[in-house]
Amino acid sequence: LSGRGEVTVADIGTGSGAIAVAVAHLLPLARVVAVDLSPEALVVAQTNAARNGVAERVEFRQGDLLAPLGGERFDAILSNPPYIGEHELTGLMPEVREWEPHLALSPGSDALLVYRRLASEAPARLKPGGVLGVEVGAGQARAVASLFRQAGLVDISLHHDTAGIERVVIGSAAG
Repeated sequence: LSGRGEVTVADIGTGSGAIAVAVAHLLPLARVVAVDLSPEALVVAQTNAARNGVAERVEFRQGDLLAPLGGERFDAILSNPPYIGEHELTGLMPEVREWEPHLALSPGSDALLVYRRLASEAPARLKPGGVLGVEVGAGQARAVASLFRQAGLVDISLHHDTAGIERVVIGSAAG
């Protein structure tokens, strides 16, 4: 995206705003829309955007996943959604389990629920050649890549974190 000039990016489930703030900081010509279901999370994200000097280029919208985007189309839709199955929560480190909001950690019994929704809804919100990029839990990358394929996304790639775990899945809209 960095060589494309002015770009539009949506950060879905922005939480603290880390993705939205980083994109706005790294891509000075980007217009970023940060979405979260939690009004409290949006306050934190707005504070972080202001602290990092990018608040004027990040728009904050409250709502469920892609619904707040209306009919807009984006060059990139990015998300680090909740991906821990409800049954896995007790195994988390206490500082994660007891500090992070439950909604930010787990979508419930189906750990892939949010990915299913993003894969089915995002292609219609991407410009031709736009990308959907998501962080995934350990062992989920291939299943999420399959969801992307089924949704018609192309050029799907998996990327590893520093521990060698497939942690990011990216797919492009045809065109």
